[in-house]
Amino acid sequence: MMAFGRLFEKSRTQRFLCLGDSLVEGYTIKHRLEFHPFSIELEKLLSHHLKCNVKVDTMGVSGECVIPTMAARLQAVLSTGTKKYDWIIILGGTNDLGMGADGEKLLSTLCSMHDNARASGAHTACLAVPQIAVENEQNLSAVHDKKLKVNDGLRRYCECSGGQSIFVDLYNELPHPAKEDPERNVYWCDMLHLTERGYDVMANIIFSALKEHLVDSSHQ
Repeated sequence: MMAFGRLFEKSRTQRFLCLGDSLVEGYTIKHRLEFHPFSIELEKLLSHHLKCNVKVDTMGVSGECVIPTMAARLQAVLSTGTKKYDWIIILGGTNDLGMGADGEKLLSTLCSMHDNARASGAHTACLAVPQIAVENEQNLSAVHDKKLKVNDGLRRYCECSGGQSIFVDLYNELPHPAKEDPERNVYWCDMLHLTERGYDVMANIIFSALKEHLVDSSHQ
């Protein structure tokens, strides 16, 4: 039985779903519209760490809001039951807050998305709503304050999840550099979106948060 279990774990594909907005789709600009999702680098990191077959699906939609379309899209994916995911990684909220959404309703919807994902048997990663270049400008102080409250709520949700959900603090671990910072154009292509190298950095941040919660199949 032990040998069969070990063989099964090594042969089974570990499935991850990355769902969200343009930062999941990998929107970037390099003389023309291009996409370079962080899932490309993340799949490489996961495969090396887990030493088994890993498949990372990317379902990002540029410009999408959590309410109502992203939440409905996740539910549609879960309802089909065609794929069983080990982990579902969710990033959303930037567009909602930019359009004046209520912060408490946004937080409640994001938490419900994670509840639904966990009900399907998956663990989840709650990605904090990240910074934008004009984060601290006076006319955006209300948006900034709502974002901090949403991120704090996501952190508390994960702390109460019994290890079923983990918080990835993109807000603090992926700060938007000052205009004079020479690395700004290396990792960022505009006020919000990243370059290819920037998305790879995001992948490493997510992987670092995930890896201690993952089971290395070579030690099963």
